[in-house]
Amino acid sequence: MNKYYFFLKFILKLFFVINLIFFSTLNAKNLDKFNNGSNISDYFSGILLLNENKYIQSNRFLRNLEGLEENHIDYSINYIYSLVNSGKINEAYFYSKKIEKKKIKYF
Repeated sequence: MNKYYFFLKFILKLFFVINLIFFSTLNAKNLDKFNNGSNISDYFSGILLLNENKYIQSNRFLRNLEGLEENHIDYSINYIYSLVNSGKINEAYFYSKKIEKKKIKYF
């Protein structure tokens, strides 16, 4: 019985490790927009300016990354926030409709 218990315990641990390896990579996302250093710089500059209440400058940086909303939901929220606060309500409305057509839930 002791050998059977040891063998069963070993199989369960092995099964756990295999599940951890294979199923932990299922939700990996392809972030092609972040491959370029200037795109990363634009994103962080836009976020920092947004936090400093400089909405027009933030909008300029975030606008360069349009198309990122499919992979990064926070981008959509921050971009709409910068559009609304910089006074571009119509542009924010059309952008939110575009996201809605793509069936991306951003709020």
